[in-house]
Amino acid sequence: MPREHPERTTSPVRFFTRAWHAGETSDEEATAVAEAYREHRASVQPKLPERLGTFVETIDIHDARVREIRLDASTATLQVDLRAGDLQAGYFDLGIRYGGVDLAALDRTMLASIAQDPHAEALYDEVDVTPGGWYEHRWLWWPYRDLDVRFRSFDFAVEPRPDRSFERAVVPYVELHSAAP
Repeated sequence: MPREHPERTTSPVRFFTRAWHAGETSDEEATAVAEAYREHRASVQPKLPERLGTFVETIDIHDARVREIRLDASTATLQVDLRAGDLQAGYFDLGIRYGGVDLAALDRTMLASIAQDPHAEALYDEVDVTPGGWYEHRWLWWPYRDLDVRFRSFDFAVEPRPDRSFERAVVPYVELHSAAP
């Protein structure tokens, strides 16, 4: 059953928070946040699997829009398909595959909300290593929504596209469950 967090007052995002994005911090604080994340990223980079490390170093998710999100609860896999990029760097489809997803910690209601909103755009993301051998990908989305994905394995694929436009999936959020025995 999806978890709901109407009472949530804090974000799982540690660095690039709503307040930081909204300019509610001083210039000095905003600069300190960006520097703190650069230092944090440098400290976790050697602990990341190769593909996740490559993703962190090479992919900018800012302004990415959801094409489709598929959660397979029976195999604990999450596929996030986005259109990302900009005029300067070029556009691309980004397919992210999380394996070994911690389903108990995943806010499925938030995941569906982001997928179903045609105006949702990724703002910032953070990657971390947590106790117990988990990796964590924290997202800040517009309009303000937070998503935290805890997982064991990661892969991604990039395919160049000519522009930012795309046809959304008819059903942008799909959740699969195993059949009863």
